[in-house]
This record gives sequence, structure tokens and C-alpha cells, in this order.
Amino acid sequence: MFIPGKRTDEREVSFQRKDHKRIIVGLSSSPIHDENNKFDGVVLLFRDLTEVRHLKMQVERMERLALLGELSAGIAHEIRNPLAGIKAGAQILEDSFGADDFRYQIVERIVREVDKANRLLKEFFKFARPTKPKFKFHDVEMIIDGVYLLLAPKMQKRNIQFIPDFGTEVPQVYIDETQFEQVILNLFLNSIDAMQAGGKLKVSTFKKRLRVLDKEKEKLDVPNNDLNYVLVEISDTGSGISKENIGKIFNPFFTTKADGIGLGLSICSRLMEENGGKIDVVSEIDKGTTFILALPAFIHR
Repeated sequence: MFIPGKRTDEREVSFQRKDHKRIIVGLSSSPIHDENNKFDGVVLLFRDLTEVRHLKMQVERMERLALLGELSAGIAHEIRNPLAGIKAGAQILEDSFGADDFRYQIVERIVREVDKANRLLKEFFKFARPTKPKFKFHDVEMIIDGVYLLLAPKMQKRNIQFIPDFGTEVPQVYIDETQFEQVILNLFLNSIDAMQAGGKLKVSTFKKRLRVLDKEKEKLDVPNNDLNYVLVEISDTGSGISKENIGKIFNPFFTTKADGIGLGLSICSRLMEENGGKIDVVSEIDKGTTFILALPAFIHR
């Protein structure tokens, strides 16, 4: 007869599997005593806590976003009116000085900084109070083409080659066109910024049943992964993202750019969730980055 004793140790350990995916394991140990209360061994209990920790992080993140949204909306509203007054006054002063006057340059700097603050506030509003989605059936390729046409001059100026690789018979998706367009636009702009010396921007689309993900997609975390999904991969040959930063890029206000706000990718993540999808990223320094978008496919009957 064995009588479990008091648990003496409990900890969490991170392991890397053969497929390079990391898992979190809860390890606890308890002594075992026989009927005479004599120590007789140890019971080790291992529990896979990966999904539990993931869900906990998701809940904490959503709570932070909700609080941040409320704060952002209130702060932005209170700041916009004073900024409008500052800019109006600065522009009046600007007209009073000649272009060679050092005071003109100071006032011009004030106007630029006010404009920058207003851009930040606009991002706040997008993040804090996104418009209600208007869902319709759309072809992702048409939306991608529209964004490319908008940014084609910028890509040509940067010597960036656009490579569309659209799959055959890719189903429609039930999404808000404007929101998905915003996601593609943000990701394209990120890739362009990462390729200062030129490069290649490849966009692939295809349908995939995500019950079992292959090695390239194994990191992608999507809901209801026994369904057909439309995947959009946006790959660039830019500077890449470091291992230290890749886990933070979807956090609000995280940025490595000197003039960045840090809301672009956070907004992308939020919009993808609102449209029933997910976004993930794989990257390697000096080789490039691939963003993976997954949206539930709609099959016409």
C-alpha cells in the first residue's frame, strides 16, 4: 500500500521538440510512503501546459487591449482639440516670418510635430474604436492587386520586384474588404521599409485544410483547424526580425523604428481576429520575413 506524501516541488520547464517547436511542461514531484510511513520513492507528474499558457496569454492580451482601447479613446479625444489650436496658431506665425528666418524653421517644426501627433491619434482611434465590420464574400487576390496598384510607384522607386503567386481555384472568404485591405497595406508597407536597398516581395495564395499543418506552417495557430482555409503568405527579402523581437511585434506600441508608433501590426492582428482569421510570422535576420494570414474558406455549393 502506497500513500502519496506532500508535494515537495513544482515548476515549469520549456522544451524544444525535434520539429523545433517549443512546449511548456509542468513538472511536479511527490514523495511516496508505505503503510509504515517509510519513504518508498517519488512520483513525477508531467503535464503539457503549452495550450493552457497560450490561452492565458490570449486572455491577458485581450484584457490589456480592452483597457488600452478605453484609455486611448478618452485621451485622444481630449488632446485633439488643443492640437488643432496649436497648429492654427503656428501656421499664423509661419506666415509672419520669411523662409530664411530661423523662427520660421522653429514654427515649421512645431507644425510637423503636431501633424505627427495627429497621425498617432488617428492610429489610436483605429485601434481603440474600430468600425463595425461589413462582411461580404471577396476574392483575396482582387484586394491584394488593389493594394499593389496603390503602392507600385513606391516599390518601383525602391527597386522592389513584386511577385504574385496566386493559386488556382482559391475560394472566396467572408470578410470586411476595407479591414483586410488595411491588413495587406500595413504588411506591404512593413516589407517596403525592410528593403531599403531593394529586393523582392512575393505574395502567395492557396487553399489548405489545416487539420495537420506541414513543417512550414506548423507554427501557425488557427481556430477550427479542421476546416479549409485560404492562406496568404507575404514574403520579403528584407532585414528580418530578431528572435528577441519576433514575439513582441504584435504587442501595441512595440516598435524598433525611430519614428514608428507601434500599432500597425497590432491593428493587423486585431482585424484578422475580427474577420475570423489569424496572422503569424516567420523571419530570419538578413534573409527576410514571411507573414502568414489564414482565413476560413467559403466553398460555393
